[in-house]
Order: sequence, then C-alpha cells, then structure tokens
Amino acid sequence: MFFQFKIQLKHAIAPPVWRKLMLQKNITFEEFHQIIQLVMGWENRHEYRFLVRDQNLLSKIGQVEKFKNQNLSVLNKAQLCLSDYFSDQQKSLVYVYDLENEWVHTVHLENTIENHDCPLEILGGQGACPPENSGGIWAYQRVKEFVKNPEKPEWHEVMWEMFGHLLEEDFDPNDFDLELVQQKLMKWYSENKSQ
Repeated sequence: MFFQFKIQLKHAIAPPVWRKLMLQKNITFEEFHQIIQLVMGWENRHEYRFLVRDQNLLSKIGQVEKFKNQNLSVLNKAQLCLSDYFSDQQKSLVYVYDLENEWVHTVHLENTIENHDCPLEILGGQGACPPENSGGIWAYQRVKEFVKNPEKPEWHEVMWEMFGHLLEEDFDPNDFDLELVQQKLMKWYSENKSQ
C-alpha cells in the first residue's frame, strides 16, 4: 500500500514551498525524515521532530517527550512506521526542522492507494527550499527581498556577508526541479530500501 502526502512549509509565501510525494506505507519516521530532507531541499544539518496533538494516539505510538512545553508530543521516529500512525481518521502531523529556527512543515495524507509503479516518487512541488541557517521563515522573507533587489540602499553589510553568496549561486526562490528531486529519491531508495 502507498501513501500520498503533501508537505508544506508553513508561512512561506510568494511562492509557497510545498512538495507532493508517493511512498510505501512501511517507511519508518526516521526514513520519512530523510525523504522530507531530500524533497524539500534541506541539508540535514539540524535536529528535527515529528509532532502530534492527539493524546489518544499516544498509547499506540509511544510518547517520547513534550515539545517546548506545548501540547504537542514527539513521535518515536526510529521504530514507528507511517502506517502505525496515518489512517483515514488520522491524516496530519507537524514536522519541525532546525529547532532553533523552527522551520515548521504541515504533513497531510491526501490519498491511500493499493499499488503504484514507483516505490518512491515526487509528484509535484513549488518554491525553492530556504537556505540553511537563514534565520527562520520571517528572516527568509527578507532574504528573498534581498535576492530580488540587492542594490537597495537599506541592505547593510551583514546581509551581504551572510547572503551575498546566494547572488553568486543564482538562487531563485521560485526554483523547483522535479526531475532532480526524483533522481535523489531513487538514489536514496537504492542505498537504503532496495535490499
């Protein structure tokens, strides 16, 4: 059985940053983290958490800890498979990457199907992944303004020091390369799941 997910970076606008993918239901949450890193474009440099609000599920999936004193619980990512959590009744959770900058992603189960031609497939997406260490979603909005119009007089030296390299790399917040992401996914699959 296969799950179709939409993963969206919260509060990212102009453009929104999201990915849609299809994957097998027996993927663990640890593997799901690695897949999210690949499809979103992150570099796996920071800690992460999968968070849920539904306290009734915790007896089934195991509560590890509370997250920042909020009413959110961290899933046991190493042992738990996607099918242990997601169902017709439970279709969403939150993925947080880089606990300092809190890149918050909504993960929504859109569909469940019996068979799919490819074991792991990116179906669509929009928007480039923010650069690592760019300061969180609100700082990223400022980075996009800087990249769009770097000659504005209000940009001070710190912006140039921190993000000037993005100009040299031709960073475009609208970029998303579906074919390249699929190649990365299949490489990951062959190295981790094809045995």
